[in-house]
Amino acid sequence: MDLWPAIRAAVASPRLSRRTFVIGPLHVSRPATLRIGAVVVLAAIILVAGLPWLGRDQGAAGAATVLNDLARAAVLQPAPVPATTPGYRYTKTDSMYLSMMGAQGGELIAALVPKMRTMWIAPDGSGRIRETAGEMVFLSERSRAAWLAAGSPPLGRAINQDFGAQGLSFEDLSRLPTDPSALATVIRERAQRADPPLYDEMFVVIGDLLREQTAPPQVRAALYKVAAGIPGVELVGQVHDRAGRQGVAVAKTSTYTGVKRRHVLIFDARTSALLAEEDVILESVSWIDAKPPVVIGYATYLESGIVESLPRD
Repeated sequence: MDLWPAIRAAVASPRLSRRTFVIGPLHVSRPATLRIGAVVVLAAIILVAGLPWLGRDQGAAGAATVLNDLARAAVLQPAPVPATTPGYRYTKTDSMYLSMMGAQGGELIAALVPKMRTMWIAPDGSGRIRETAGEMVFLSERSRAAWLAAGSPPLGRAINQDFGAQGLSFEDLSRLPTDPSALATVIRERAQRADPPLYDEMFVVIGDLLREQTAPPQVRAALYKVAAGIPGVELVGQVHDRAGRQGVAVAKTSTYTGVKRRHVLIFDARTSALLAEEDVILESVSWIDAKPPVVIGYATYLESGIVESLPRD
């Protein structure tokens, strides 16, 4: 079941009006930072994954084929405007991220925080980020009760800021190698700098690079070929992203955080463009009042391109 339409209608109800905050990636605060009283009874909004998960053997068998098909589709696409073209790299993303905060007495506050982000980045790293926040979605009744008892503390903040040169991260992806073996070495070196296991992080790095639509077709094709060679990447199958666009999904399952979870990449099979990403928990945990699989975050990439100047607002 895909409950997102019902969830969006529910959070728009005045009965559920609360302060809302926008955050970035997962963060955990120390338990001593909050003073929480007795737990109060309340309703929770649960997010259930709507993806047609395939068995491990079947998924692993088809992932390489799909990724190599995407590589062939990428080569046929027109070359994008070079990233170094004067102007700004523009993206618009609809997303929801997990925020977790420890509370006094060992209670864990876990909520999903939605945001709509528009971002402009120039080749010198200057630019702008504008975000709007949606209603927080608590993953358990206990989390919402603890949050209310604590005085509704902020779980994140929206970013509405202009940046000067070098204020934002900008990479010219045309400098990446187009040979899959050489590119795999670059991705492996980047992945080794992070804490997660090598193959898990390599899959994440590839997603990060495919998110940027300024990569030349040959570089994008090489990225798909590298992904096809990562052990443990599975085929999910035909899906629709949260904007309703049809795509094909592949995923990598990991347990390095202590919980079995799956990172999903959804692509347009015709153009090879990355449409969306999702993170899904695959086993029961105490801080979610739902049976797995449960979506704990997503990012849907709605728009991208090069614009000449920043908007006046």
